[in-house]
Amino acid sequence: MAKTTIPERGVYAITASDGRSYVGSSTNIASRWSCHRSSLRLGKHYNSRLQSAWTALGADAFCFEILERLPEHEDLIVAEQKHIDALNAHGEGFNICPSAGTNIGCVRTEETRQRMGAARVGLLAGERNWSARLVENDVREIRRMANEGILHREIAALFSVTEKNVSHIVRRRRWKHVA
Repeated sequence: MAKTTIPERGVYAITASDGRSYVGSSTNIASRWSCHRSSLRLGKHYNSRLQSAWTALGADAFCFEILERLPEHEDLIVAEQKHIDALNAHGEGFNICPSAGTNIGCVRTEETRQRMGAARVGLLAGERNWSARLVENDVREIRRMANEGILHREIAALFSVTEKNVSHIVRRRRWKHVA
């Protein structure tokens, strides 16, 4: 019979030799550490502060440690925040956001905001959006029907979308790129 292990759940830190830390939490710490290590090695970690330090100092300058193991009923985010504050992982460390589990309070540079916006537009426009129910010809037909006075409710039923979506399409708040 194969031995099964229960993933460790808790709060961890990735600490550089200069004392700066990144604090995170996970329901499977070993797996999360593996993801961090892989993206850092590839130079593609989402946390630019941590990635820059990893690139400059090298992998050997970092250690991974479990700060606190938590049972299923305890809140990971509360424990993570406690450790972010205790290690000053936001102010002097690598955590970009001051609050665990949310992007509230994150200050992004103008360059970062522009890149994020460009990526969002590129990924979400029209038929390229993985959740799109319509194609460009449908959008043209919806606008034509609305111009002829057909109710948004009836158009929505025909195309299996909401009236709100029909309204956004007609007012060009969605599918702006379709003539």
